[in-house]
Amino acid sequence: MREARQDTLRRRFVLFSAVLFFAVLTIGSSVLLVSMRNGVSNSKGVELLQMLEIERLTLEKEVNSEIAVALKLAGSPLIKRYFQNPSITGIATLAMEEIDSYRSAFASQTIFWVSDVNKVFYSSYSTPFVLDPADPDTYWYNMTLYETEVYNFNINYNPDLNVSRLWINAPVFDGAGTPLGIIGTGIELTNYVDMLYNSLDPSMELYLFNDAGEVTGSKEVRDVIEKARITDKLHGIEFNIPTAAAGLGVGGSALFDTPLGKAVVGSIPVLGWYAVAVSPIGFADYDPALIALFLVMIAVIALILTVFNIFTARTLRSLKKTILSLEAASAAKSDFLAKMSHEIRTPMNAILGMTEIALREDNADREREHLYTIKSAGTNLLSIINDILDFSKVEAGKMEINSENYHVSSLINDVISIIRMRTVDSPVLFVVNIDRSIPRVLRGDEIRIRQILLNLLSNALKFTEKGFVSLAMMGESSGETFRLVISVADSGIGIKPEDLPKLFSDFTQFDLSRNKGVVGTGLGLAITDNLAKAMGGDVSVVSEYGRGSTFTVSLPQIISDPTPFASVDRPEDKHVLVYELREMYADSIVCTIDNLDVECALAQSDEELFELMGTGEYNFAFIAHNLYEKVREVCRTFSPDIQIVLLAGFGEATVRPGVSVLAMPVSSLSVSNILNGKANSFIYNEGDTPRFTAPSAKILVVDDIETNLMVARGLLAPYNVQVTSCVSGADALKAVTNTVFDLVLMDHMMPGMDGIETARRIRLDRRYLNIPIVALTANAVSGAREMFLEAGFNDFLSKPVDILKMNTVLEKWIPKSKQRRYDAPLPPESEDRGKLLDVFRRDAAKAAVTLRETVKSGDWKLFTTTAHAMKSALKTIGIDEPLAYELEKAGLASDIAFIRANAERLITKLEGLSQQEVPRREPSAVSTESVKEALRIIRKACEDYDEKAAYAALDGHPELEEIRRVLYLHSDFEEAARLTDTLLTQLEEKR
Repeated sequence: MREARQDTLRRRFVLFSAVLFFAVLTIGSSVLLVSMRNGVSNSKGVELLQMLEIERLTLEKEVNSEIAVALKLAGSPLIKRYFQNPSITGIATLAMEEIDSYRSAFASQTIFWVSDVNKVFYSSYSTPFVLDPADPDTYWYNMTLYETEVYNFNINYNPDLNVSRLWINAPVFDGAGTPLGIIGTGIELTNYVDMLYNSLDPSMELYLFNDAGEVTGSKEVRDVIEKARITDKLHGIEFNIPTAAAGLGVGGSALFDTPLGKAVVGSIPVLGWYAVAVSPIGFADYDPALIALFLVMIAVIALILTVFNIFTARTLRSLKKTILSLEAASAAKSDFLAKMSHEIRTPMNAILGMTEIALREDNADREREHLYTIKSAGTNLLSIINDILDFSKVEAGKMEINSENYHVSSLINDVISIIRMRTVDSPVLFVVNIDRSIPRVLRGDEIRIRQILLNLLSNALKFTEKGFVSLAMMGESSGETFRLVISVADSGIGIKPEDLPKLFSDFTQFDLSRNKGVVGTGLGLAITDNLAKAMGGDVSVVSEYGRGSTFTVSLPQIISDPTPFASVDRPEDKHVLVYELREMYADSIVCTIDNLDVECALAQSDEELFELMGTGEYNFAFIAHNLYEKVREVCRTFSPDIQIVLLAGFGEATVRPGVSVLAMPVSSLSVSNILNGKANSFIYNEGDTPRFTAPSAKILVVDDIETNLMVARGLLAPYNVQVTSCVSGADALKAVTNTVFDLVLMDHMMPGMDGIETARRIRLDRRYLNIPIVALTANAVSGAREMFLEAGFNDFLSKPVDILKMNTVLEKWIPKSKQRRYDAPLPPESEDRGKLLDVFRRDAAKAAVTLRETVKSGDWKLFTTTAHAMKSALKTIGIDEPLAYELEKAGLASDIAFIRANAERLITKLEGLSQQEVPRREPSAVSTESVKEALRIIRKACEDYDEKAAYAALDGHPELEEIRRVLYLHSDFEEAARLTDTLLTQLEEKR
């Protein structure tokens, strides 16, 4: 008890001592600084005023003295006679003697004169020359003779002597007031200014300037030459210096307090100029005695605190060691997490990439199931690694927010697509309600907002076994700012009230016994909270244990394009009827349509649907996919008055003539697209199979990691392209100089020469200006695409590689002439077509048996695979069979009724095709010269990769079927050229 009281007393005393010390230090320092600054400021002001007045009087005295001498000489009768008759030798000699007698009276011993009779300019510093009054540089001549009554000034700079001169120009008049010439002298301002600055404190700044605000005197002669602005030289002064100077009286001056120090502005009437001087107030200006007294006082206070606190040092020492060890442990943990996350990413990318490659191969069902398990586990592990990496960034204070313009529709589509895939085969309904008035383009960190959305939605799905998960987005504008409000609700297990305060803590999971088996790090919500705060927003939660939770995120965004991201053309003309019995989906659809200002009605039964359709008021009918079959025949009677739209989940939709498909969950954008007559919102993914091959295409892949090169080669293998790989930018430069590539896939972060520098150097050679270069990189932050495009890249493909996106990029940039689609049929007259039909007949016969057996046994997976194979095989021989496509879709959607009703039709057709005979063509006799000419054309076409010209030359030459086969089946121009050369050689030898 006693020790506890002592500890409390010590803590209180230490706290009191610290507060007292800082209070005395703060108050004493403030009083000292204020009082000393005021005193220094006043003394500085007086000093500046005195200095400026003294220097002004000195300059005026010198200038007035020079003016008096110049005017006296200008009034000399001899000088007037000389100016009237400069050619009379006697008068000229006397005039020169008088001028020489006055020379010593001028401070600079400089004198010049010019007679208006001959315009010859004489001076003591240059040889005589004839002056041209029309020359702009001699503007002072006419001004002095015809505009000046007594004298005037002008200034010039002599670059040879590096001096500025003030010239005093005095006109010479005869008795009638007629101008005869000019006589004057020059004052070297450079010397005056140098002397002035030499007498100043080095910390002071002094400038002379005219009423136009141009510097006429400065330490730097260049300021005078370039006519620098006084406001630019002293831009730290808040008031307008020329305006303040114009308000001064003759010989007046004024003091000002400025951030630069004490400033004084004064006039120099004799020159019509002004002067401004600024003296900064520094520590050296303070009174040493007061400072010494203040330091003594602080030393006494410090001594008292030291003496009375020294006994607490031992206690604090152990505490300090503990704090240091904790800080070191925290830093080591953060550093370890960051490094390990990066180190694990590289092999994880290889695992996912090689798994994707393996899935493309012809595997048994069990092997394919294992591969899918590896890919799914790898994806989950990569998500956990990303969470850990983000957490380490938050702890280290390195979480970056990159604000770029982004399209709201793109953000929404990406999130819906990802979450929709995670709800496949799940009893949880995923619904979306997006306010269509959200601006079309916002400025913020799209990547981080997407991360927040996916974290919250994934979390909701984890802890919701049945019911629903909903996403709502809305907001309100305030000037240029839009506060985006995101709400994620679920009907899951909820959160206990006592756990809510700890919800956003690191590595925290609650109710572990109930949530056993739920995979996660417990970092998702902590990262979400930190991301929202970093973007100036916040996260809140409302939850009822056992009933569900609602997370709300509020984020301020900048409005880049205020146009609503979704809208319907002529909404008053659109009337929608909805038939959906699942309450959550129905409410979401009706709410979305109402939000688009379109009239909407909900049917609760078949009879109500038909009754409402019969009124003729509706031009759209949104019908749930699982309800469509039983009302399909009746709905056809209303076509084309009503457009039927199927509400389909992933894998549910089948192709039906005149029926559009709307993917669930619906959003404002997908519904508006349907109502505006745009393409169906549902895009069926036929898998990751490439849509074409390009055997003659040459692709260069550049990456410093050999594993990444292996993955890239594997992903490109199905396209049958020619791949060259390089491990550095230098190797890439050598490769493009030796080979003409159709496409370059370039990594960004490489040691030595990175991808951007490599692309820039490739573009320096005009031969490679048009070669497509695509960034293949893990740098997928917001704004990365724009960065790469500005750096000379043509496109952007992020890692890990999305197969569909890669297919789109390859299809876009590989020359069309080198692409051959998988389903392109062979020419009807080719010999290879006959061979192909032989193979097809055998495959069709086997497929017919398999399809019939699977319908009986209920093996719908094998049925779907076989229907897919026959769809592709039929296209290969030139037959487009919609029924095969519909049966494949029905298999994927487990639409057993449709399969049983229509499978026999396809089976019958396949059996018929398997029994057809293939007509054979007899080879026709052609002349040797005709064949040689065709071979020459084909050879040239192969060099130019011109399929069209090669096929035209092959027509009518069945003896060249081997070349046709190489081109049609493999698009191998090099092999075709080799065969052509061989045949030409054989024909030449026969001759």
